[in-house]
Amino acid sequence: MSSTTIARTETALGVTTAFQSMDNLMASTLSSAFVIPTGYSRIAHISCGAATDDVTESCVMFRLSNNAMIDSEQYVTGPSINTIASSVGAFDGNVEHDVDFAVRPGSSLTLSVAATAAFTGEFQIVITLV
Repeated sequence: MSSTTIARTETALGVTTAFQSMDNLMASTLSSAFVIPTGYSRIAHISCGAATDDVTESCVMFRLSNNAMIDSEQYVTGPSINTIASSVGAFDGNVEHDVDFAVRPGSSLTLSVAATAAFTGEFQIVITLV
């Protein structure tokens, strides 16, 4: 079975409890929505990560939304940011999810990020389409 990946990143994003669309891929600015390519009908895997620039504790969540999502918008957990004393970025990480989300080829998908407590950080998400 062939697959393809879609990725988005954010650098020094002031994440809040409200979802913010991800519209970068490293140094390139892209549209926050992208079209699901023909021949792909499911999201099979999601890899997401976060690193904090602040001294904070927070849980990160990613949202997959827009008209490509057949069964409504979906959410996946990202890393939990846990600090140790006054250190910055004491625990940052990557989380992997095997999923089975139906998507509509030719329709738009938007990836966004939020957290349980506001902080400034780095975020990445890669989805694998099959």
